[in-house]
Amino acid sequence: MPNVMDFESPPPPDAGASGFRKDIGLKDDDILILQPTRVVQRKGIEPCGFDVLLMDCYLTDAVVSQVREITSDVKHRSRMVEHNYDIARQFSSYDRVESELLAILNNLHSARCELGLCDFLIA
Repeated sequence: MPNVMDFESPPPPDAGASGFRKDIGLKDDDILILQPTRVVQRKGIEPCGFDVLLMDCYLTDAVVSQVREITSDVKHRSRMVEHNYDIARQFSSYDRVESELLAILNNLHSARCELGLCDFLIA
């Protein structure tokens, strides 16, 4: 399943990655912007409630203004990160996928039992 993460148990900091900023010549207070390698369709993010900056094909003054706000306002940026992490945990966590899969399997199990084909138990 794509985009499922263990948000309850994030990985420990990677020793190799911890020096990345220094290795590429960034200072501690420099802002690093990473460009995604694929475009995420708007329909997949907005309904879940993610707080994201959207650019629809063209770089506008409004987008530039939003980028400036996100990169210069530490409190705003932190709120966005926390909010988006909470949303991701709610919709894309192992716990969410597990509960969804168990519900599907239980429904299938119930349907099989109604047909007299009940031969296993789902815990």
